[in-house]
Amino acid sequence: MICVWNSVGAEKTVLFSTGSTSASMLEGTEPITSGLINSMRAKGRLIDIAEVGSEDYKYLESMGAEASTNTGVPNHILIKADANKSTLLEEFLHGTQNRIGVVDRLGTQGAEVHVKDFMLRHAKILGLNNSADIKLLQQLRLEEIERLNQVNQGRFEPWIRFVKC
Repeated sequence: MICVWNSVGAEKTVLFSTGSTSASMLEGTEPITSGLINSMRAKGRLIDIAEVGSEDYKYLESMGAEASTNTGVPNHILIKADANKSTLLEEFLHGTQNRIGVVDRLGTQGAEVHVKDFMLRHAKILGLNNSADIKLLQQLRLEEIERLNQVNQGRFEPWIRFVKC
């Protein structure tokens, strides 16, 4: 269980247990569509699909990632061909976070929590209306909070801090 403390110290409890994401959690998630890719490209993103067995796919596997914007090329998204829609949306939003300074302000791990919070709050407008995608995002958010706690020893400034109960 994760306890969430706001800036005035009032406790709230998030009712999810943490654990690693498994392949079974990916079942039922929406796949990437060419329409989504094309709309992101129209917004100036360079999107490369890493096919199974390719060097790009091996690179992502070595990082334990489904996708990455950390390629050294501005506005570039590298994503596995078998990744899901929410993964592509997350990487698109990471590019936006970089552009508007969220990553500079919160750090990489804080930005990971921030983007998942954003995606969960705005799931409908992002077209994430599949319960499997929402459940996956909720689990990934908790895992990112765990990592953030390890990096920041429980502090998540300037917003709130997440601590294990």
